[in-house]
Amino acid sequence: MLTLQWRKRRYSNYLWWPEWDPTGQRIAASFVNGVSSIFMLDKEGNMLRRLKGHRRGINCVAWNNDGARIATASWDRSVKIWGLEGNVVFELKGFDDSAESVDWAPNGEFLVTASRDKKVKLWKHNGRLDRVIFDHEAVVYRALWNPVYDKIAIASEDNTVYVIDTENGTKLHLVHPGSVFSLDWSSDGQCLATGCQDSVLRLWNAKGELLKEFPKFELKEKENWLIPIAWSPNGSLIATGYRDGNVRIWKRAGELLQVIGHDRPVIALAWCPRSPLLTCGCSRGVLETWNLQAMYR
Repeated sequence: MLTLQWRKRRYSNYLWWPEWDPTGQRIAASFVNGVSSIFMLDKEGNMLRRLKGHRRGINCVAWNNDGARIATASWDRSVKIWGLEGNVVFELKGFDDSAESVDWAPNGEFLVTASRDKKVKLWKHNGRLDRVIFDHEAVVYRALWNPVYDKIAIASEDNTVYVIDTENGTKLHLVHPGSVFSLDWSSDGQCLATGCQDSVLRLWNAKGELLKEFPKFELKEKENWLIPIAWSPNGSLIATGYRDGNVRIWKRAGELLQVIGHDRPVIALAWCPRSPLLTCGCSRGVLETWNLQAMYR
């Protein structure tokens, strides 16, 4: 039901985050090998360019809406915005701890950052701070913009996902049984997928109501943590990755279609926006892309 398109091993010692550009022609992936770098790859996984500038590990990579800029969030307490030639266009500063995630608004006019200093901030596209929209009491791991509406979902250490309306400031609380590490919006903006320490994938509607809990997997302690979630661009499939090395492919209705096994933890997942390709990043520098055409309906 699926075929391996390509696999690249040991670009470096550790992979943090791959992300496809909006055209489906390039992948930006962050690696650590003494020096933290962004490797820009073509759709076959071949190296195009290497971007260096962060002093510590890079936690997150995000392309803007036209594929002309790349944003990276790092343990060095900074977020950098890069041009395609490898130049740093500007840098977001003022973090008191690791910058955990960065994401662009759908129109490219703003960015949102989440950091271990427990703050979620909005920034203008020129690098100026707009405002702090969430000053929390617990660590926030990720902030993700809804692709359609003016809402941002925030994954927190305090067992909760917060959904904030950036226009009127209203806030929804989506309570979980453990710290929440991962989340992803459906492409229509109507549904949010979340994952936490109990390994259960959960779907929520725009009102913050729980729609579905997917089957739970009983694994060894910490091996069952659901780390990445990636919703296919057409909304029909959800990919989930776990510390036990498995990637599970689900139908939106809850049917498990496929398990892709690995001998190392799955760190990140990214769908190509233009074709049924799923890129999987594992620890120790393994990056691979699978073709899921047979399931992609």
